[in-house]
Amino acid sequence: MDPAGVATSLLVLLAANNTSVLDCVCNHVASVTDEMSYGDGLMWETYCQDLGNYYLFETCENLEAPSVAVPAATRLVPRRGHEPPPAEDEECGSALAEVRHLTEDSSRELTRGLIRGVAADCIRSCSVQGLDNMEWNLETLQKDQLRSATLTKLLHAVQQITRAINHRNRLVLDYNWEFLHNDQNLSKTEFQAEIPVFLEHLSDYWRDSAQLLSLGVKHFSQLLVPLAFEQMGIHSNDLQRHEWINSMKHLRDMLHTRLSGWVHDVQSVSEQMAYYKVEEHKNRPGTYILRRPLLNHDLLSYHERFLSFRDDFTALCVARHRRASQMFGLADALYSFYYYNWFFDLQFVGDIESLEYDVTRDPPASSDA
Repeated sequence: MDPAGVATSLLVLLAANNTSVLDCVCNHVASVTDEMSYGDGLMWETYCQDLGNYYLFETCENLEAPSVAVPAATRLVPRRGHEPPPAEDEECGSALAEVRHLTEDSSRELTRGLIRGVAADCIRSCSVQGLDNMEWNLETLQKDQLRSATLTKLLHAVQQITRAINHRNRLVLDYNWEFLHNDQNLSKTEFQAEIPVFLEHLSDYWRDSAQLLSLGVKHFSQLLVPLAFEQMGIHSNDLQRHEWINSMKHLRDMLHTRLSGWVHDVQSVSEQMAYYKVEEHKNRPGTYILRRPLLNHDLLSYHERFLSFRDDFTALCVARHRRASQMFGLADALYSFYYYNWFFDLQFVGDIESLEYDVTRDPPASSDA
């Protein structure tokens, strides 16, 4: 089978069985004790190798014990089991066989397919159903089984969304770099023929990013109140609990408004993709630039990296709620976690795309000339 056919066959298999098959393959590759095949190594570098680091930037005051920010944010960090899959898993075995036939020539198609496949799988499977009419009040929050089961589903969903965003951003940065720093000595005509494919890839990426981000913000807004209830351990009378719940719901709505701004602007970038162009600089032959609409210039960079809820509102609320400082501190920390693990990466990809690349696209002259 030709290299492109190998990658296509593998991607079809993965699309049919979702990314759980990818995790199965990764667990097998991780257990290889002798020399890896090229395909094993490619899959490990491309997808399996966890990013490992999830960032939380906060003030020392907000992170000092007994702050609830750290344990709450810890529950948002993606997790993946590493138990060896069953040897008789047919789909996993087929995927492994395809992986071991991968070559360098098939890597680009595989990378592009994974960018789309990881997003499509999460959009399809990371949604928690039946919560649109869920109302968090004293009655529902005190039902331990309901609260715990719902929160577990929501936490798993946002963990998977975070993981999907991180994987895709690493993949897309590699893909963009390879395209704009191609070392295969493509002729100008060959390179120009690749431009529509590249722009289609960017369009897919931003459309899927908007969907993933929208889904993540929705789920995060749903989990904030029960997460805070569990982490803060509210011990007071019913009237005070009712007041605390109403205040947390108001804080949730304020946070949702901020996060919805991310979604709106990423959707705006996605809608403007039809106007993106890769073209050769008129005065510098061999230099190719990505031209973006002026309205998209730095669109994502205007969002604040840190919330100001604590500074703006704590003094007003502390008289009513002795835990007001912790409530706002929790909101600040969770905003920071998602800014750096969802939104900042999207912003970084956008910044990379706007750079100029000076690359000679004509093949070198023959030594016999």
